[in-house]
Amino acid sequence: MDSGRGLTARVYDSPKLADALLQLSFLLDDRLARIAAEHDLSVIHVRLLRVLRDREPGMFELAQQLDLKKSTLSGLVNRAERRGLVERMASPDDGRAAKLRVTAEGRKISRVIDERVNAEMEKLAAVLPGTERDRFARAVSQLVAGGARRLATDPAGSGFRLRRRMNRRTRPPMNARRPPRPAGAFSRR
Repeated sequence: MDSGRGLTARVYDSPKLADALLQLSFLLDDRLARIAAEHDLSVIHVRLLRVLRDREPGMFELAQQLDLKKSTLSGLVNRAERRGLVERMASPDDGRAAKLRVTAEGRKISRVIDERVNAEMEKLAAVLPGTERDRFARAVSQLVAGGARRLATDPAGSGFRLRRRMNRRTRPPMNARRPPRPAGAFSRR
């Protein structure tokens, strides 16, 4: 669109788009957290069940998929295992490693949560006419796919690995010696 000044005005400028996407993210997070809480689960437990519903990864692979430290993932899996939602099984490739799979109870809860989430998303999207809803779904799919491709090719990797790398650069090791003071600096006389 031409604004009359020879400049082409964009329909969405970055700050408004970013704000809209963040607001939508907050809204979706809130809805998912409430649905998870109805089943005494955290959002990360819901993510765990979603990952496990169609695959049986090892702990290392699962930690990467969920962007968690192994120690954090171990606690998460222990809690889910105590509730009977997941089970560990010996890895056929490595006797020391375990693979995880969702149990019948975990699959049942996951299905119920998915149904509730889908119903909530339909309610949210009901404000859009059918053709707009379809276009919005395609646009969101493109954003997600583009973000996934960018993460896959980003040398820094996921947010967790980036945070760890940043911490290593900005924080000296605990046993590091302090650098010597420059001559004359902070001298006591």
